[in-house]
Amino acid sequence: MKTVTAKHFESYKRFCLEWRERLGVHWVELVFEHKTVGDATAQAQLDGSGTVGTLRLCRKWDTPRPLNNATLHRLARHEVLHLLVDQTSQPCCEDGRDLEVERLVCRIEAIMDRETARGNP
Repeated sequence: MKTVTAKHFESYKRFCLEWRERLGVHWVELVFEHKTVGDATAQAQLDGSGTVGTLRLCRKWDTPRPLNNATLHRLARHEVLHLLVDQTSQPCCEDGRDLEVERLVCRIEAIMDRETARGNP
């Protein structure tokens, strides 16, 4: 298990801000936390008003994925996508997350990955 350093956390925050700008999620004020997030490596949570989003990054890296900027960039994109779509759903899972929202975020990511592979940022 690796330690997620302050440098990693700063990179994650920078990538989250970049994705907030790219996706136009300007109505959400971002709050960042570097703390344990259960089994997840990262997590996004909107407040009840849908205007404050808390983005968390774990302190301990317990996943086979490499701990590098490419992975942190992808995590940031995934979590900001959740801020974009989460307010449209009602929770149905124990962790409060809608399975359909998770599927939608993963589909959007796959589309974005294909476009990036084609040279379209």
